[in-house]
Amino acid sequence: MAQMAVKMMLQMCLGGSDMLLNWFDGMFKDELKVLISSESITLQRIKYHLFKAEVMHQQRFFVENIQGEHSVEAWQGSITLLSEQLKLAKWRDTQAEVIISNHFSHYAVVPWRETIATLSEQEAYTKHLFISQFGDTAKGWHIRTATAAYGKSTLASAVSERLVQACKKLFDEAGVHLKAINPHLMVAMNQVQAETDILQNANWLVVAANGRLCIGLIEQNEWRLVKNSGLDQGVVTQEQIAQQIDRVIKRENLLFNRKAELDTLLLYTTETLQHAELSILAPQFHRIILIPTLSYEHKPNNPALNLALV
Repeated sequence: MAQMAVKMMLQMCLGGSDMLLNWFDGMFKDELKVLISSESITLQRIKYHLFKAEVMHQQRFFVENIQGEHSVEAWQGSITLLSEQLKLAKWRDTQAEVIISNHFSHYAVVPWRETIATLSEQEAYTKHLFISQFGDTAKGWHIRTATAAYGKSTLASAVSERLVQACKKLFDEAGVHLKAINPHLMVAMNQVQAETDILQNANWLVVAANGRLCIGLIEQNEWRLVKNSGLDQGVVTQEQIAQQIDRVIKRENLLFNRKAELDTLLLYTTETLQHAELSILAPQFHRIILIPTLSYEHKPNNPALNLALV
């Protein structure tokens, strides 16, 4: 009711300006968040009121006949399933954000190079880094690089160009406005910013979701490393997930010859880790901060990490 009253007031004051009225409608249009992984899709419809957000519908659908994780079309089953869901009224009349899980997202730390003077040079350099790390498959990837502070390394992400185009086509055909396609690490990082202001210090960021572990090290507001891999074979329980996180970070600290007594662990996970599991990680860190995964609760005005693909 309050939204309708404000809209009527705008109509009276502005004489029905289409541009401003469309902007107002967009502000309060329901948002559809879609997480695409190799095994499932999750859809969440959110209604934004003047002072709060409300989840109207949320469902997870599992993909049948999953192809191999590294198949060129490993995402096709998820896209086909999503196309069927977008035909339903409960997901329509929304504006959508697609989150690409770390099954289909790839990351690389991009070192600072003072000799790079133009955007095209930066793009060529970043593409070369991905090809050198991931092989010729990376030639068909859609790459985005976060803006770097002077003299500091930054982070780049890459997703199959065919997946990006398939998402655009799908939402266009469904008549649903697609406002963003984001890799999962970007979503997690910006949720971290919404919850804490400690990014200037030495921090390990762990994204544990959908059977993947994405682990990054940030020091002095600069990316040092990023590792994105599946859970080890046989790792299924929360205790085993905590143990794998512990092993990976200990190994990287040894390789970097780092002392981690003052490190903070920023843990963004869809797994429910209890005190017993967190105690496995506690000896390594000065403190552990759990980051909520319900990112609709906060919308940072200035994202900590911008790798938007659309």
